[in-house]
Amino acid sequence: MGLQGGGDGALLAFGAVLLAVTVAVVGVWSVMFAFAATTGRAERISRVVKVCAKCLVAVVVIALVVDYALDIRLRSGAHDCQRKKSDDGQYVAELCLLRDNGHDADYVGRVYDAKDGRLLVERTFDAAETELSWFNGQVSFMRGGEDSNTVRLPASWIERLRARMP
Repeated sequence: MGLQGGGDGALLAFGAVLLAVTVAVVGVWSVMFAFAATTGRAERISRVVKVCAKCLVAVVVIALVVDYALDIRLRSGAHDCQRKKSDDGQYVAELCLLRDNGHDADYVGRVYDAKDGRLLVERTFDAAETELSWFNGQVSFMRGGEDSNTVRLPASWIERLRARMP
């Protein structure tokens, strides 16, 4: 979901402009620094490449952190939830609306352990029509039951690990 929101779009545009200005300034500086004199040019170019690689890694990490933070903010505003217990009573599934985009809406589907209320699985998705249904030890959050919106239980270790992250 990440950077799809209305207010988030302005933040994305600001980030893109800031990135473009930074790349331009660093690019001009790099060329001027690398070609300032003929002696030691290879070492300066090597240094510029290392600095640019570190900057690129930093920009990617910052972008991922910002995107994740925006996703956390979006998921924390879940509302209009519906809950349904599994047939065997071991799990409780929850389907909540995150935001309505008009045609499709963004949702979060969660599966909890019925005994202790521990979150086992959390998935975000967009759909025109949702339906919370249990069948054969699985829960589906969408009509038609696409694989990406169907959770097989017990949850895999990776699903449980993702659910523990904010």
